[in-house]
Amino acid sequence: MHHSSKIIVMGGKCSGKTALVLRCLTGQFFPQTSTKTDTAYHFEHNGNLMDIIDTKGKNEALVSFADGIVLVYSITDRTSFLYLRTLMAKVRYLNFKRDLKIIVVGTKNDKAKDREVSLYEGQEYAVDNGCFFVETSACIPKHDIQDIFTQVLTKTQQEKTSLRIKRRSRASSSDYDSTSVTPPQSPTRKLSSSQKIYDSVRNFVQKKRRQSTSDYQRQYYQRPLNRALSKSLMMF
Repeated sequence: MHHSSKIIVMGGKCSGKTALVLRCLTGQFFPQTSTKTDTAYHFEHNGNLMDIIDTKGKNEALVSFADGIVLVYSITDRTSFLYLRTLMAKVRYLNFKRDLKIIVVGTKNDKAKDREVSLYEGQEYAVDNGCFFVETSACIPKHDIQDIFTQVLTKTQQEKTSLRIKRRSRASSSDYDSTSVTPPQSPTRKLSSSQKIYDSVRNFVQKKRRQSTSDYQRQYYQRPLNRALSKSLMMF
């Protein structure tokens, strides 16, 4: 069973966010809806689990641990559009270490004659803040509203998958670095017979030299060294 992704829906008073959530969940349109407290709904779509939380944005813990954010404003109320700045600042502040997926939704576009916020303004605001943008209405079919939430869910799942891959990559690289690697040993050079004789005679003479105390003794042992070396080299 997959863990539920927490999608937080935030917006100003009468922005239409609650009607948007209920349309997604029930397929019905409730024109007069309002919530005084944060309300969570469990939603499953194509095997993916979501906790859609309708909130006023005052619960900082919910905003801090959200997997995705849906910011809602009404195109018929400029005040709700301007309020997005306050909500966006709070979301960014509480999630400054995370690349949180945010979608900006303009609702009530079925009331075009009462429009106070143009489509261009909504799109420009979303682009400036690096967010996705949708303009819609809770009056439209259910599956179109669900696409808004599933879009956020898809983006958050992609982000989680990417983070897991990065963590595994860092873990595997650290394991490799911590393992002591023995450098390959250079192959031992096989000595020829003449080289062995030469080395044995040289070691013998050097040992005698260290034991000798006079120049005469050094010269005495030097002569057999030269004769032995000459004879050994003539044999090969």
